[in-house]
Amino acid sequence: VAFTFDAGEGEGYVPQILDLFKQYGIHGTFGVTGAWAEQHPDLVKRMVDEGHLVINHTESHQSFTGFSTGAPALTDEERTAQIVQANDAIVAASGQDTRPFFRFPYNDYDEQSLILLKQLGYDYTMGYTCDTLAWDGNVAADIEERCGPDAEGGGPGAILLMHVVQEQDFIALEPLIQAYLAAGYQIVTIDAMIAP
Repeated sequence: VAFTFDAGEGEGYVPQILDLFKQYGIHGTFGVTGAWAEQHPDLVKRMVDEGHLVINHTESHQSFTGFSTGAPALTDEERTAQIVQANDAIVAASGQDTRPFFRFPYNDYDEQSLILLKQLGYDYTMGYTCDTLAWDGNVAADIEERCGPDAEGGGPGAILLMHVVQEQDFIALEPLIQAYLAAGYQIVTIDAMIAP
């Protein structure tokens, strides 16, 4: 199972999340925007230094298609800038290139965006099996039930989507870690879940 956190606004609970991962000897995956990396380079460096995976989540979290936001779809040039600028900011902060892993803002994508990502060296676009929906009002107890090892979106191969600024995601994190470890799961970064 993979615990993934998106970081696009505010420091949130990142230091506490990293402390918790260290306490349990596990690693997570962080979808980081370039703007966030520019604002929090020390935290991006800490993520990489402590063995977590940082993936490209665009420069400023704009929807590529406009589906979720009602904005016009981005052009190929705008999409390319979003991808390249984010990678540059993360490399500047941590020394780690984000390729080949990418996560779409809002999970909004179309065929052309997948073609473009492949051309830019991103072979894997990472979705999720369970969105905690803390951003939509779910509290920790809901999250534990929704994304735990026995939930439909949990279990073997699960990719849990959380956000670093959501208090309820952070409150649910340790109980979820404990539940998965108690059930015999390995908690890994998403690259470890891809068959060679």
